[in-house]
Amino acid sequence: MDRDRTSPGKAKARQGLQYYKGQHEILNYRLFYYDNNGILKEDKYRSNIKIPHLFHTELVDQKVQYLLSNPIEVVTEDQTLQDYLKEYINEDFQETLQNAIEGASNKGLEYVYSYIDQENKINFQVADSLSVIPIYDELNNYKLTSIVRYYDTKVQDQDKEVTITKVEVWTDKDVTYYIQDKDNKEFKLDNGIKPNPRPHI
Repeated sequence: MDRDRTSPGKAKARQGLQYYKGQHEILNYRLFYYDNNGILKEDKYRSNIKIPHLFHTELVDQKVQYLLSNPIEVVTEDQTLQDYLKEYINEDFQETLQNAIEGASNKGLEYVYSYIDQENKINFQVADSLSVIPIYDELNNYKLTSIVRYYDTKVQDQDKEVTITKVEVWTDKDVTYYIQDKDNKEFKLDNGIKPNPRPHI
């Protein structure tokens, strides 16, 4: 995961997000000069006004609005299926699509996964591509075999707050949950989740 966090692809994705938020590289530029002794020093008194243009933000927002200006409609001749689809193709689904398109436009890639909630209904959720690692089978035409999703969370350890990483390994059959040991930083099965691994259905 450390290699994934520091990979060039994830660095570019983070840069795209920063540009979307107006945090351009130009804001980090500093002015320097050589003094009379030939020593390089930062010039803190010279005018160094930096005004980033949010052109990337405008392009992404325009693309999302163009693609989703009219709500997604799915039409079928089977009335039972049509009624069933109306439950899912709703405002929440539109918002999920909007977040996925916006994320993909900024980072180059975004993931959406489905899960079944306590009411036995299918829900959709955007998984941040900065914290997802797809696993492909190279011997089977690069078929997607599993997905690793990781995220940092804070836990209380006696009197101090410690950041640990939680990991989910998704296959076509189940999800296995791991948690990072706060002492030796190794991963073990998360005993706080039962059953683990948990089947999708």
